[in-house]
Amino acid sequence: MKFRVSRIWVLLLALTAAWGHAAVPGVATIDRAEFVVSDSRVPPPDTAPWQPIGLPDNWHVSRPGFNGRVWYRLAFGTMGAMRTHVVYLPRNSAAEFEFFVNGELLSISRAQGDPRITELQRPLTYNLPIVMLRPADNVMHIRASGSAEHRHGLSRVTIGLGLIVRPQYYDPRYDLQVTSIAMFGAAL
Repeated sequence: MKFRVSRIWVLLLALTAAWGHAAVPGVATIDRAEFVVSDSRVPPPDTAPWQPIGLPDNWHVSRPGFNGRVWYRLAFGTMGAMRTHVVYLPRNSAAEFEFFVNGELLSISRAQGDPRITELQRPLTYNLPIVMLRPADNVMHIRASGSAEHRHGLSRVTIGLGLIVRPQYYDPRYDLQVTSIAMFGAAL
């Protein structure tokens, strides 16, 4: 029985990995950012020593032994009409996130347990109201707090119209990371 469940699990993971998201109008997945290590409570200025980095950023790999706070800076435009957007992260990979858009605090998120346990933390979404957006260029700062020991860092960030992001990105990921675990547990 263990072998059969393991094979099913591997098949589900392989299908999910192959299922990537092609370019979708109204949605931008950000896989490049800039970072700076800083304990600042507000986004560091443009004169800070920002360095480019690819996302996802797993501190266990990029900064072994690190324990502290990293600021990420991501540039994005509006996705179509000036409507409410959604910020989506496929997993909550930090002890705490603070999200700022164009210098204004959007939200604070705290981890829901130790990411080492399953590596399948719940996906996150935040509504991004139109009043926080500029018509063209926008900047998001994300302050991630955590440690390399717990494999903290920042996943890719997807920003787009909520009517697209929730059903096409968040819901399938939630089903994979949360619902499937509950279903496998119930089946066993």
